[in-house]
Amino acid sequence: MAMADLRKALKDAGVVSEKELRQARHADRVRRKELGEEGLEAQREHREAE
Repeated sequence: MAMADLRKALKDAGVVSEKELRQARHADRVRRKELGEEGLEAQREHREAE
């Protein structure tokens, strides 16, 4: 299940609020920007190797 689908399911179930979803999306964007393309690629390779 994709992360967006999981977030939507949690929102629909009333587990998280719209504000919490916005905060999570923002945190993901910040993390991706800090890591940069090389960091993201290294994470993908590490996950695939496991």
